[in-house]
Amino acid sequence: MLRIHFTAEDIARTRLATAPRAGHHDDLIRASVEADVAARVGALLAGGVEALLRGFEPLMRWRAPVLEVRHPVERDLHLQGRGLRLVPSFCCGATPLPLAEQDLTPVLVYPIAPEHRRDAITDPGDSLADLMGGTRAAVLAALRDSASTTQLATRLHTSLAAMSRHTKTLRQAGLITSTRRGPAVLHGLTPLGRRLLDGPLCVTAQRSSPSQGADRLLRLCDSHDQ
Repeated sequence: MLRIHFTAEDIARTRLATAPRAGHHDDLIRASVEADVAARVGALLAGGVEALLRGFEPLMRWRAPVLEVRHPVERDLHLQGRGLRLVPSFCCGATPLPLAEQDLTPVLVYPIAPEHRRDAITDPGDSLADLMGGTRAAVLAALRDSASTTQLATRLHTSLAAMSRHTKTLRQAGLITSTRRGPAVLHGLTPLGRRLLDGPLCVTAQRSSPSQGADRLLRLCDSHDQ
């Protein structure tokens, strides 16, 4: 058993690698990793970093402030403010692989969940709305073309204040960018946001009424649906 000890600073500095590791060139492998990342992002958006960590059960167990990891060797790893980088892998076997060096951010390579392996998926049409909520999925769909906060609020029949909260959450999760243009703020999709829309988890306009991996790291944040 490996016990990874977190501080509040470690929670804030935790990162999820959203790009397949070197060597993951096969389309099925890449799609599998992206499906796993999309599910992890959904947990993050729903409940923050701690919800993300809880979502790894039974592979790992989050018992705040300790992450218990199945491992053949009994040991404790104290992050000491360095944070943790979580890296999904198609090929690392059934046991997470910790990589840690002094003064560097520790890395935990974890096997993707069996249900996300592309060769095991029979119905890849799960909706983004099921992962992140209908309104936020609709915001992503509406941003295939850039739009301002006011334009988004008008299209999706919601208030400016609510739309500002949704765009802030999506921006902090690495799914959209926001640029001020005079009095307006213009939003657009990041590579990760576009791949979430275009991948096997895409949501159609009909299913996104208001009511997967990019080549970068996703900065995790403690964001909740409001």
